[in-house]
Amino acid sequence: MPEGLPAGNPSRHVPLRSLWLLQMYASDAYASGSINDGLVEETDEELPALLAQMLCKNVEDRLRRDLSVGFTRTTGTLYRVRGKIDVDATARKMLLEQGKVRCQFNDLTFDNQINRFILRALMHSEKLLTFLGEKAIAGRCRRLSRVLINAGVRQERNASAPAVRLAPEDRKPVNTARLLLDLLIPSRGAGMTVFKRVEMSEDHLRRLFEKALLGLYALHLEPLGWKVRPPMEMRWPVEVGSTARIPVMRTDIVLQSPHGGSVILDAKFANMATAAGNHHANKLKAPHLYQIFSYVLSFASIHPESPVSGAVLYAALGQAQDFPPVQTFTSHGHHFAFGALDLEASPRDIRTAALDFAIAADRSVGSVSGHPGRLETGSRTYFLSV
Repeated sequence: MPEGLPAGNPSRHVPLRSLWLLQMYASDAYASGSINDGLVEETDEELPALLAQMLCKNVEDRLRRDLSVGFTRTTGTLYRVRGKIDVDATARKMLLEQGKVRCQFNDLTFDNQINRFILRALMHSEKLLTFLGEKAIAGRCRRLSRVLINAGVRQERNASAPAVRLAPEDRKPVNTARLLLDLLIPSRGAGMTVFKRVEMSEDHLRRLFEKALLGLYALHLEPLGWKVRPPMEMRWPVEVGSTARIPVMRTDIVLQSPHGGSVILDAKFANMATAAGNHHANKLKAPHLYQIFSYVLSFASIHPESPVSGAVLYAALGQAQDFPPVQTFTSHGHHFAFGALDLEASPRDIRTAALDFAIAADRSVGSVSGHPGRLETGSRTYFLSV
């Protein structure tokens, strides 16, 4: 990727590894703690290989304690009564004279929705890791697939995720399997920067970025007393009786700090700056500025008792030349922050930058008069530069 602002939209250039990281942050596996930051940040392995090893270990643990079981309806001719007697079949075939009885009963089986879904994930992982050159892990997935098949689990190419309530010991393997199956797959012969999921449109990428930030903030900020609210609708503060057909505003993320402040955060999978003209420097995009300004003023009119700030976080690739990655200003008593999150950075740097940006956008602590604020967050201290 060349230095400076990327040409065109970042979604045309973003590395597949960065998309994998966003998918992890947006997953149930990350939200539930099945996979944590340390596993990703302290290893040089690709995320699919790491997830496949986690899934294999989870399946091996389940095999040691026995797989989850289900029930299947079975009909058979027995020498003793089991379940419900099929009176008609028993009389028609004169089974009682032979000392037999026809019964319908429930039988235990390993062929249930949970195990079929895990088997699908193992077989998918084997193919993916073979393509990525991880033959040892692929062989481990192949061996476990055969174990499940020999146990009576049927192969279903499109086995869906279990909709039933999961037992505690099944949550981790199912969440890991779901993330593995959702990962973008590189096209054969196209390198590691091209994916073949045609549904990954510009809007889909933006929603993925939004969901990833939501998962990241929920996991790390809620234990510190913050409230992380998912997308919500707001109406314009118009006078009662207006018949104008005004569209409803929809926020991406609303963060409420433990000090009472609110941050309206909008996620953008786009360049932070406009393209520079012949005699003009790069500037923040006017439509995004108008949008966040409207959100903040509308939210403040509904909640006048607390300070409200606006923030726009962009997915970026590398550092732009002559354009600061974080820019702030204050208008009408509200603080606004625009920042670029470098998706080419390490997972640790991406996580830290996203958290720092959100906390620094809050103005319920510190001061907007020029003195830096400071917020203690357990083992870490964030400095709020204003």
